[in-house]
Amino acid sequence: MRGFGLGAVTIPVMAVAFLGLDKQQIAHSSVVTRTVQQIGGSFGTAVLAVILEGAAGSLRGPAMAPAFATSFEWTIGLTVIALLAALWLPARAVQPARSAA
Repeated sequence: MRGFGLGAVTIPVMAVAFLGLDKQQIAHSSVVTRTVQQIGGSFGTAVLAVILEGAAGSLRGPAMAPAFATSFEWTIGLTVIALLAALWLPARAVQPARSAA
């Protein structure tokens, strides 16, 4: 489900990032979007690691199962927030069909 959520959000965000750009601006937008992906992924991993560490405390071994459940719940919550935010992305304007003449 998480992969589905990420895929559902990533594709529209990437499409919106390139809307209305000139040919020369596409390369710059590509670099910016890739950089944001890398930083966002690292930041998200760090946040979830802190949540896991806080929930685990001094627990070790099988006793850590509730701590992992807590971090997975946070992961699901953050994915739902991202999906809801994706609903506010601007839609692409439909271009009228060109005639063959």
